[in-house]
Amino acid sequence: MKNKEFIRINDLADYLGISKVTIWRWRKSGQLPKPTAISPKIVGWKRETIEAWIEESASAMPY
Repeated sequence: MKNKEFIRINDLADYLGISKVTIWRWRKSGQLPKPTAISPKIVGWKRETIEAWIEESASAMPY
């Protein structure tokens, strides 16, 4: 992932290997953290929030 403060939806979808629709489904169901408003029409996720979410999700996976 690029070293930016915010990750936009296209970059997040590419990084996770999923579609934008899946991101919004996960967001709506509470599986993904809430995005932050970057401007009135643009949202993104804080990089550290997504990294923590990935870490937490990976540790919760049954092996």
